[in-house]
Amino acid sequence: MVCPVCGAECGFREIASYEREVRELWPARDGVVSVARFQCRGAVRYRTFSMLPYQLVPYHRYTLQSMILTVLLWREYWKDPAEPGTA
Repeated sequence: MVCPVCGAECGFREIASYEREVRELWPARDGVVSVARFQCRGAVRYRTFSMLPYQLVPYHRYTLQSMILTVLLWREYWKDPAEPGTA
């Protein structure tokens, strides 16, 4: 696999993971997920990177599903009554 840090097949290695708090809105719940961490062994030796689980959005606590649902609900609530196809 190609390393996202150095761009080569450096044989990056897995290191200790860390936990990240997450929030789900529907159903309402808080939780903790484990995030895998890796260390580059190539030209940029010792730099690390993380691989987030697919349902998490970088730099946010809410899951992707919660964020999309919130936007859809907001759009439905704030529909323009003058918009074609709404009555």
